[in-house]
Amino acid sequence: MASLTRIPVQLGAAAMLLLAAALPAQAQTFEEAAAAYRAGDYDTARREFLDAAERGNATAQLILGVMNDAGRGVRQDDAEAAKWFRRAAERGNAYAQNNLGLMHRDGRGVGQDIDAAVTWLRRSAEQGHDRAQNNLANLYLTGRGVPRDFPAAARWFRRAAEQGLVHAQYNLAVMYDHGDGVRRDPAEAAKWLRRAAGQGHAQAPFNLGNMYWKGDGVRPDSGEAAKWYRLGAERGDAKAQIALANLYREGKGVGEDLAEAANWYRRAAEQGEHKAQIMIAFMYETARGVRRNLVAAHKWYTLALTRADAVDREMRGFALEGRVRVEKHMRAAELDRARQLAREWRVRRSGARLRGGRLRAAPAGQPSPARKAATAAAVSSGFSMNGMWPPPGISA
Repeated sequence: MASLTRIPVQLGAAAMLLLAAALPAQAQTFEEAAAAYRAGDYDTARREFLDAAERGNATAQLILGVMNDAGRGVRQDDAEAAKWFRRAAERGNAYAQNNLGLMHRDGRGVGQDIDAAVTWLRRSAEQGHDRAQNNLANLYLTGRGVPRDFPAAARWFRRAAEQGLVHAQYNLAVMYDHGDGVRRDPAEAAKWLRRAAGQGHAQAPFNLGNMYWKGDGVRPDSGEAAKWYRLGAERGDAKAQIALANLYREGKGVGEDLAEAANWYRRAAEQGEHKAQIMIAFMYETARGVRRNLVAAHKWYTLALTRADAVDREMRGFALEGRVRVEKHMRAAELDRARQLAREWRVRRSGARLRGGRLRAAPAGQPSPARKAATAAAVSSGFSMNGMWPPPGISA
């Protein structure tokens, strides 16, 4: 199950126009603020929104909360964001209620208070805010702040899923697949997976491919499984890449193509999947689908050992045996090169998160690398949730 992760927010120019249209009494003010924002004149935009917010306009209060939460045009300030979200939430703004609930849940800008989080998320969810419904469902799923209640979680996931929220559609599919809070219904799971996949969810295609492969809730069809695995693989899902590589290696659902199998194993291996690392190492060792390359084989066996040590003792044995085999046929210079390549790969992987051993500081007014990483982590396998979210039209 994925951790519950908030998503930083950003204001988009198109969203400003939508917000302006939503406030006819002050449309001119908002049009000016939107124009200033598009031009990068954040001081003017903030001043215009602040004027409306001080007059009690909940949408303007929400926007100021969003700008402070995301560090857009201002220095990122959780406490200031929470202040504006609270003012908008108390005036009944469902988006602000959701955001304030999450800030109470995480203790950002306010004291951590799970009861307050549940209260604000419920108020937002009952107004029909799909992301609050998904967030509340996750609390029922985990029993955080409320008694653990799978049926309640399923009900809230369904309400959000029926509004088209992709994460809720995926979560509801998992509930039906597991029989958690609902009667197990693979066909219903497949229906919601198909909807989530249609909206770009990265992991839904892999799970749907599995259902077609096994004939669980759908008629078994290896060709259809291959279609969904390919979609997931192209979206970067490493598990789908491995599944598609397996089909190409075995010639099931697609024509046998060892070169294509090697391509997809390599792409999954680059993401750190130790089973793919072992497979591409073996293909380099045995010249299957690729030219024989013992340096590459040794590199991938070494990297697989690092991961398999922690999670998979059987695979660790395969990787160790493979490395021992190829070392018998390698010269000292080749061994040095293979070890160097493995070290460089690890540095590249860690370098996506760290520079010089610590997180880089973000310039004033910009989201930090850690904040950006939280965004990337929001879409993941298992249960997921959208966190902070802006008004309609503002994209995260």
